[in-house]
Amino acid sequence: PYSALIPLLFLRRFERRLYVPLPDSKTRTKLIKMFLKDTAHNISDDDWEMLGRVTEGYSGSDLKCAVTDAGLIAVRELSTASHWSLRSAKWSPCSGDTPGAIQIPIEQLKPSQIAIRGVTSADLTTALSRTSPSVSPREVEK
Repeated sequence: PYSALIPLLFLRRFERRLYVPLPDSKTRTKLIKMFLKDTAHNISDDDWEMLGRVTEGYSGSDLKCAVTDAGLIAVRELSTASHWSLRSAKWSPCSGDTPGAIQIPIEQLKPSQIAIRGVTSADLTTALSRTSPSVSPREVEK
């Protein structure tokens, strides 16, 4: 008897829509900074401004996904690294022609000995290219 009411209750629950405007450039920049606050990064002031511009149409949730993906880019590099250099008592992935580089599988290094590089604006740009805005321009016009 109740199964016939479920679709009606479901529709009733989502009857109204609230419009929450997308963040402006300055707010998008602040959101990206906030999402990166506990993550090492190497992003210049000019890069922050550029990131605010290129993220037009992205929601806060979209930006969070992109920032998470950008952080994982540096982590993924570890699994494909074949050469390592010692910097500040930690091993960092590097190219084979880096002075002092050694070729060693990551499995032979202890996790506490490995340094993960900071997120760069290039990482964020790559992540943004793989993260589409969830709100279409048509939906914004409505």
